[in-house]
Amino acid sequence: MRFLSRSLRLALVGGLAVAGTACLSSSDTVTGNNNTSYSLVRLVQAMSDTSVTFSFGSGQASGALAFGTYVPASGTICSSYTNYCQITATPPLIATATGTSAPFYNQTASSIAANGAFTVIALGHVASGATPAATVAIIADTTGVSSSTNALVRVFNALDYVKSSATGTLVDVYIYPEGGTRPASPADTSLRALAWNTRSAYVSRVPADLVVDVFAAGAPSTGTPLFSTTLTSLSANTIRTLVLANPGAGAAAGTAGTVITLSDQN
Repeated sequence: MRFLSRSLRLALVGGLAVAGTACLSSSDTVTGNNNTSYSLVRLVQAMSDTSVTFSFGSGQASGALAFGTYVPASGTICSSYTNYCQITATPPLIATATGTSAPFYNQTASSIAANGAFTVIALGHVASGATPAATVAIIADTTGVSSSTNALVRVFNALDYVKSSATGTLVDVYIYPEGGTRPASPADTSLRALAWNTRSAYVSRVPADLVVDVFAAGAPSTGTPLFSTTLTSLSANTIRTLVLANPGAGAAAGTAGTVITLSDQN
């Protein structure tokens, strides 16, 4: 498990706090947190039809985050080029879509505990009658997970392009070496019929460039994926979280989805 580097700890002690938070350099990824007085949080904006502002109590608010944003690019919760923010309490977590006055999510973030690292994901839709409805998912990150020989990959499903479904889109996800043959079925049961607002288990893979193919659940693996991505240059002990999301507003015609790749550990 990798914790904060010595230089980063010194920087935090040296006063990089911004409006109640402290920010970590993009060169430092975090898989655990051994400090019992704060938690580490990163934000993902997976709502394709709006921008979202997150806040964690007084003085800890992000700017309006565009679709596909991985951790805030602006605002007072973190400065640019950060992976995690230090949250010193368990405050209400509030998420508000741009152009609306009432938040679509306003709850005490009790699952964001000290001595942990977490990913907060906005997903769904805020338009009246649109489904699935907007919400926020909080998932624990890679505390206690490591592999000295393989890369680890997990998938979170925020894909809901079947707009008539209140439960989003079920998908099968195949992860295999580039240049290899797609297997007959996903390697892990948690990657089969992966439901909206659900994460898979970590899947261990030999370090390589890995193809990620996303199919509608139950579709033949011999067919054409809904969409794909490639994870390049993965080495032993690399850990990634993949957020499957709708195509963005500027996506090419026929694009069925996108992948937001999060670096849990390099």
